[in-house]
Amino acid sequence: MTTEIEELCQKLTHAFEEQKDDPVSLVTVIDLYASHINSHMTLQEKESFLQTIHDGLSDHIIEQIGWDLPKTLLDFISAENLKTEDQLSKSPILLTVAKCFNKIAINGNSKECLLAACESLSDLKIAPGEEADEVLKSESHLLSDLKLDDSKENQNDTKTDVEKLNDSIYNADEPLKYEDETVPDIKIHFLFEMIITCSRRLETPYPSKFLAEVVMAISNFMRNNIKLMNEPIFFLKRVYQYIVSYNKIQHDRTTKFKDQNIGDDDPQAKIFKDELYLENKLISHLITHTLAQCLKETFFPFDFYYFMELEGTGILDKKIDLTDILSKFYLLTLLYDIDLVQEFKNYATESKNIYDRTFQKLNESEDKTVTKKFIDFLWKVAYNYTIEKSLKETTLVMDPLGVLILIGAYYLEEASCVITDLKITDAIYSYLRYTTTAKNSELYYNSSAECALKYCLWVTVTQNSTNSLREELHKLPEPISRIFLESFLRRIWVSQENHTYNISFIVLSRLLCLFPEYISFEFINSSLASCPDITARGTLLSILKVLMTKPIQNTDSYPIRSPTEPIIPIETSSNDKTTIDTPVEGQKDKNTPPKLPPRPYIQMNDTTMNKISITFVSTVEEYKQTKEDGYFLNLILDYMNFFVSLRGNCNLTVLTCISNAVDDVITDPQDPRPLVGFIRQANEILLLHTSSLKPEEI
Repeated sequence: MTTEIEELCQKLTHAFEEQKDDPVSLVTVIDLYASHINSHMTLQEKESFLQTIHDGLSDHIIEQIGWDLPKTLLDFISAENLKTEDQLSKSPILLTVAKCFNKIAINGNSKECLLAACESLSDLKIAPGEEADEVLKSESHLLSDLKLDDSKENQNDTKTDVEKLNDSIYNADEPLKYEDETVPDIKIHFLFEMIITCSRRLETPYPSKFLAEVVMAISNFMRNNIKLMNEPIFFLKRVYQYIVSYNKIQHDRTTKFKDQNIGDDDPQAKIFKDELYLENKLISHLITHTLAQCLKETFFPFDFYYFMELEGTGILDKKIDLTDILSKFYLLTLLYDIDLVQEFKNYATESKNIYDRTFQKLNESEDKTVTKKFIDFLWKVAYNYTIEKSLKETTLVMDPLGVLILIGAYYLEEASCVITDLKITDAIYSYLRYTTTAKNSELYYNSSAECALKYCLWVTVTQNSTNSLREELHKLPEPISRIFLESFLRRIWVSQENHTYNISFIVLSRLLCLFPEYISFEFINSSLASCPDITARGTLLSILKVLMTKPIQNTDSYPIRSPTEPIIPIETSSNDKTTIDTPVEGQKDKNTPPKLPPRPYIQMNDTTMNKISITFVSTVEEYKQTKEDGYFLNLILDYMNFFVSLRGNCNLTVLTCISNAVDDVITDPQDPRPLVGFIRQANEILLLHTSSLKPEEI
């Protein structure tokens, strides 16, 4: 007795024979049977059906309906269908689907099949339920062991000059590195290989038209799925493979065109040059946009790597897979002559112009006062500019976030900064533009690009003289300086990345030594009062203590210190050599006035100490309202240690204010908490100092 699957397979075989010249009817039959079988039948029955499709795909039929089959075939690539006790590489369903794709890509209408693959990629959506189960994930790396058995295909004579589909993934000698491939990854691979193979077979004077379709499909897929992809490196690898393959296609096409000896005045020559220009522009966009999208949520600490290089310490977590793909994409910039130097300079110049135009409008207005409304506008001006610019763009351009990531990739590959004369103001304007834009819309947030910008800040503060840095920073408009420092601190406590948290405070402390003194102090004091991260407040207080106690010293040699010990700058001579204050005996110029004695970077006086004590009181009030013991008590103890260390510079008003505030904290003399005990001891030291003050000191 004939089973249902045998009957359906027989009907399908007859349909291939009888309706080979009626593609619409044949496609309808295949889709109808496929939907029913994939939903209701066993794995063995599905295997039989797919094999029947494969056997019925003659060259003539593929030419007629090949473009319509990829979506139907991809429906059979599911976690349920690929479950097997055997290796995934031996799954009959996967093997048969691969063979069908192989036939379609090689013998189908190249233009229609390419567009069909683009449509499938564009529509492909990764849903949480579509992820492979643990068994499939553990075996998916064995997909590289798959070998297509072409002995039954009898196609060897028809595939001259065309590489077989899926060579890269079915090469047993080069297994994939990723062991977390999912069902969507397999679909992505099949579609990319089909796109590559069809692109090789295209015969058209306007290849940019089809390249644009591929770029659009990739962009659509990333927009729809990138947040759901567990392994974006896998997708980056597929895009890299496509671009390398396309470069080979361009090279072969160029060689063929040159062999025709067509003159420069011939219309064909102009078409060829215009197409090549458009193709390169599309590829440049694809390189940068893919990097920006795929690494949007991927943390890659370029700044941390640079810091470790300065310190001479080895890097434990090299992120080998990510470093490898960044290296590959950097090589693509060389392949397509992408000028990273000019692209970053354009970004920095554009960033500066955004804010310069804003201040120009302020100066042209009747009221030139910098109001809170103006400051609020500064926080949004870069975002508004980005939106306005994107609405006006009529062509694809390089993604600036991708360019920033490539700046970091250049450092990894070349061990140097791509811009040798990078100015600190360029780095600040670029960083400020990025962070304020990302603050207003998550769409423009990119973790790796942010690390690349912080790397640029590190380069500027460690590879330029102190004098030149201070001169540049003193030229910055005061609101820009304040917003930059606030934005930088905000990104530290928001990101909370273990690799960069401490080193971000180190570079911040260096910057605070370079900005004008009043700006640095007001920034620290206001942050101590308002920063949501209590730990960050404690670190800032430690930095302030160092800035108030340690004299200005040489930093051009750049010693590495902890986050609580900022690097204090020294005045240097024009040739960047340290100026020694102590003259050699017998060489002192009698007409030269003596130099001022060394002084801390931030002076301790009644005004500064009074402001800090007021901030301390507000912190105590916060503690009383929140009653969060741990972090706030630690911060209060940090304040007490700060005041104890600097008690000689505190007047009676400040000391009394501190003592009264502490009394509000220690309401119970028998409180057993250790932190409360330490705070009590510190307060007793301050009270003892207060009682010893002479009348003239009060």
